[in-house]
Amino acid sequence: MDVSDYIATIPREITVFNLPYKILFVDQINYPDNDAHPLGNTCCSSLEITIATKSVSGRTLGVEIIRGTLIHELVHAMLGESCFLEENNKECFVEILSKLIIEIIPQIKELY
Repeated sequence: MDVSDYIATIPREITVFNLPYKILFVDQINYPDNDAHPLGNTCCSSLEITIATKSVSGRTLGVEIIRGTLIHELVHAMLGESCFLEENNKECFVEILSKLIIEIIPQIKELY
């Protein structure tokens, strides 16, 4: 599937604990205070999840990377809106949960 076609299928709002998170797609995410170029960002105060569609070099990211980043950022939103605020700041913990969700979803999607 083409990246732009995939992005078109993603809802622009996803509810997490009854809170409407806006899903935004941008070319790149830049933090002005450092050289980090993350693939995604979750802001629990503004209820926004931002996903980069291009790498630092300007190449379009693949569907799997964008999908994985979206799931990763949704885990941040879930933890941020729950009582697990400390875990929300641990990238390794969030990444493990994200990878497990990505592995499990295809196995149970028929249930929905």
